[in-house]
Amino acid sequence: MARDFNMKKEDRCLISGDRNPDLHHVKSKGSGGPDEHWNLCPLSRKYHTEIHAIGLSTFAEKYLKFKNWLIANNWEYNPLLNKWRHK
Repeated sequence: MARDFNMKKEDRCLISGDRNPDLHHVKSKGSGGPDEHWNLCPLSRKYHTEIHAIGLSTFAEKYLKFKNWLIANNWEYNPLLNKWRHK
């Protein structure tokens, strides 16, 4: 997992508060997603696995904290495409 230079050891999972989270790339590295704070969300292994299993939009609807994190980091949802994109 990528470690952003701003992430510290004491950072916690956005959902559970667990220590030493994985950093989830909202836009994947393979799709050109950067290692920037707005693209890296700290998630415990449990939630990181879940987001990959159910997809970004479903995860955002299931977990309001994550949806609010996306919005706070300038992601916007397009309901016609059922996709999130960075502004």
